[in-house]
Amino acid sequence: MIILAIIGLILVIIDQILKHISLKIFKLEEKELLNKHIVFTYLENDGAMFGLFKNKKILVLIISLLCLAAIILLFIFYIYPLDSILINTGITLLLAGALSNIIDRIFRSHVIDFIYFQTKKRKSYVFNFGDFYIFIGIIIIIIGEIIYE
Repeated sequence: MIILAIIGLILVIIDQILKHISLKIFKLEEKELLNKHIVFTYLENDGAMFGLFKNKKILVLIISLLCLAAIILLFIFYIYPLDSILINTGITLLLAGALSNIIDRIFRSHVIDFIYFQTKKRKSYVFNFGDFYIFIGIIIIIIGEIIYE
């Protein structure tokens, strides 16, 4: 478990470094990565995912902290005793992403998103590595629960 905690800490550091780089570089100018579908950019997100609760910073921070506490308690009392490396890895990713975004909310009062992705149907999403960790973590947990059952 110590290894997963170290990996989680490293993931938080990586996300924070990338957010800092996006603040310094991409705030001035967007950079195309793959055609016009993936672009490095800079966006200050003071709401939750998909722009929910925009301009409600305190509410979003409180909800984020409560969710983080719930994930930690769930991990300690339910999932950790299962001794499933797959589920524990998913929880590590989930915690790393949540913690990194909470760090932004506390110290910047918004989350920095920097990867702009647009689909062919003109739907667009802007996210960061912390969001990606959360998404992948949830998928891994679901797969682990299916396998564990």
